[in-house]
Amino acid sequence: MFSLALSMVLAAAAAAPDPVIPARKAYSACLNKVTIENLDKKTDASAFDGLLQGACAAPEAELKKALIASDLARGFKRKDAEEGAALQIDDYLAVAKEDYRGYQESKTKPN
Repeated sequence: MFSLALSMVLAAAAAAPDPVIPARKAYSACLNKVTIENLDKKTDASAFDGLLQGACAAPEAELKKALIASDLARGFKRKDAEEGAALQIDDYLAVAKEDYRGYQESKTKPN
């Protein structure tokens, strides 16, 4: 009986979709779109850095919300969850800026 209940709990947990995954995908897709658009326009790297900050505000907010909710569900304090989400978003932006320079230099675009 116990193993049946445990199996059902594990199955339910495995089936529960993680809201962080689609939020990550949406934010990454937005950053990728902005990157391609600006490569096509031949935007200067420093100008790209400035415009990137708010270019994906809606998906960024959704990702932040999902990351915080995930951390809170795992027992993190709100302050720590918010700091962790901010760090992850900062990492996404830093990578996008670095990648932009690499694409400019190699005269390529992301897929």
